[in-house]
Amino acid sequence: MFRETDSVLDEVAASFGVPAVSPDQTLAGLGVDSVAVLRCMTRLQNRFDVAIDVVDMFTATQVRDLVELVAGSIAPTPSEQE
Repeated sequence: MFRETDSVLDEVAASFGVPAVSPDQTLAGLGVDSVAVLRCMTRLQNRFDVAIDVVDMFTATQVRDLVELVAGSIAPTPSEQE
């Protein structure tokens, strides 16, 4: 499991204006619009110092997809590579 999952979930929830989200929730079920997706992308990029492609953000269907986008953009630490 990605060590920053809870932090990503917190950022996603804040971006979408809900108290909490789970990885299995769908973005459509959260009532997400394009402005919220862009706001979320900006928050995730700033919080985790990563570059996320806007196309990837708009093709995500579940919160889990956003966690995986961030996880895939963060370079592993030396201890994680062992």
